[in-house]
Amino acid sequence: MNVTKGVGQQLEGRDPTTDEDDVDDDDIEMDDLSNGEHDDEDVEEDDSDQSSDQEQDDEDEEEEVDEDAALALRNKIEQALRVNGIEPPTGDSESEEDLMDDEQMMAIDGQLAEVFRSHISENKSGKRALVSCKNTLLIILNYLGLDDAQREATHFKIRVLDLVDTFVKKQSSDPLILRFITPLIEIVINTSSDEQQLSEKTKGILSNRLAPKLSQLPSNVSQSELAKSYLDVHNYARRVHDSGLQMALKSCSLHLTKRLLNAGAVDVVTDTYRASLTDFFTRKNSALQPAFFEDFFRQNRSVGWELRQDVLEGSSKALNGYRQCQAFQFIHVLLPAVSTVVRANAVSSTQTLLISFTVQPKN
Repeated sequence: MNVTKGVGQQLEGRDPTTDEDDVDDDDIEMDDLSNGEHDDEDVEEDDSDQSSDQEQDDEDEEEEVDEDAALALRNKIEQALRVNGIEPPTGDSESEEDLMDDEQMMAIDGQLAEVFRSHISENKSGKRALVSCKNTLLIILNYLGLDDAQREATHFKIRVLDLVDTFVKKQSSDPLILRFITPLIEIVINTSSDEQQLSEKTKGILSNRLAPKLSQLPSNVSQSELAKSYLDVHNYARRVHDSGLQMALKSCSLHLTKRLLNAGAVDVVTDTYRASLTDFFTRKNSALQPAFFEDFFRQNRSVGWELRQDVLEGSSKALNGYRQCQAFQFIHVLLPAVSTVVRANAVSSTQTLLISFTVQPKN
């Protein structure tokens, strides 16, 4: 009885318009749709996996190409270094201290530049080639220890400057100090931007230590050696645009002028300054500054007065209005020398007149 009632309730809950076949068909369609969605997901996952695998293969291939290119570039750089006598460190600290000097670094500069240009031109991707060049160079610099070597070289130069400073201080009357002028100037000219301490120390030694001692050199110093150093200082002053070095060169010139005038070498002084005046007025890239001449004229007006004609001629040959105005400024500085020259001429004329009366024969 209970079974019959349960069956009846089930029959009453069914839709009388729906037959058994429709229900079965709907179940089949739902199963098919579900299976289709799963199949599409499987296909998409397969495609994604294949794409990821392909990208990974491409990246691996690019890495292999980059590694090969970097290795080839590294070999070229090491070959360029070995040609110039630079070998990789062997762990011997004593041999590694002299790893590379300034001359070797300058020698390999052009060769390394050519290696990198060739590497970039051979690689189709310029950006990738630049990155590869940069990374490889950093690796080799670190491998060879060039940064440490350059730093050690700079410290060594500073220690040498300390020795020069001590020598000039203790042996100020030694004629050998003349031989320090040109090397010290060359140090300032050839130092790089990361050797600022070395450059400033060298200029300080030139200006404050060496230059004041030049006027105190003993009388046994060869005049030809003095004249050569004097000319060298002026030649550097005509082409070096560093303001600090210009001040040092001016100081050296003034003290050497005093020493030469004491030795009676007036012609050496006037001829050298005459050539520098011509360079200042007529050469466009002349590095000489007006103060270089004004201080000389103030300290040596009598000698400077002999150059007045050269100054006046320079005003007519000056390349621009600024240098032409400087010519008149030089004359203005020299004007106080006129009274000195006049007094000297008057004294000379009086002495001559007195002598003539003294030796006049009696009638």
